Amino acid sequence: MMETPTGLFELLPNETILHLAGLLPIADVVSLKRATHDLLPVLAERIDPSRYLQSTGPFADSTELLEVMARHGAVLSGSRALEYFVPGSSTNDSDWDFYVPPILPSIIAVKNALEKSGVTFESSLESAARKLREKSEVVLNQNQIVSIAYEAFFNKGSWSMEQRIVINSVRYMYPALRDMTIHIRENGSVGWMEDLIPIFIREGGRVTFLQPHEEVAHVYPENVASKVLSGTAHRNGSAVSVQLVVGTIVRRMTSITDGLSQTVFGSILSFYGSH
Repeated sequence: MMETPTGLFELLPNETILHLAGLLPIADVVSLKRATHDLLPVLAERIDPSRYLQSTGPFADSTELLEVMARHGAVLSGSRALEYFVPGSSTNDSDWDFYVPPILPSIIAVKNALEKSGVTFESSLESAARKLREKSEVVLNQNQIVSIAYEAFFNKGSWSMEQRIVINSVRYMYPALRDMTIHIRENGSVGWMEDLIPIFIREGGRVTFLQPHEEVAHVYPENVASKVLSGTAHRNGSAVSVQLVVGTIVRRMTSITDGLSQTVFGSILSFYGSH
């Protein structure tokens, strides 16, 4: 058999090559692509981030989603991001965690792009009620407590049993949050309340302040995210968790010339830049 630039790979169907490439780390696929002199176009599909989102994620329009992310400095992080580089790093239950800078137009743009791709976002109240219903318990951090109090005060709609338990728990532990008008600034934002302690709500409405030994590992700490928008999308009939994490200012980091370095994105982007 005459030797060719692609070796014996040219004898394999494209579907087989793509399947094999999907099992290899991205660095190995890039090396293979170079070794075969770019004569196996199917390898480019494995390297294409848009195809990765489309083939493994629940997103209807991955191309537009990536374009919006690129324009606004948003990134995919966590095990779903690592899965692109090293297959086998995530499971079917892994969340899709998107990080966006704390800039309102960027937050709105990325959120809209995710919604156009099939993601439905929940309010903090909806998310807490769902977790209470599914897991019989839920932990609320400072941001969630304020958000739930705000929604309960200004939205006079009817609540489900779980939503009512969550609202009553917040108001019981923090009576001052029953009237949110005194906490609203002139620009419409809510004043920050640093003395709020996370609360632990259990089935039946039992609520206590969260004790140190009860910290839940997957809850975002206050110094990491100023806001987490929880959402769901569907793939092959199954619900997939999607989270949009809004970066916050790290007060110990100051930079006049580069405001982005003051956010959690400074750490995230530094990590990616070093790997």
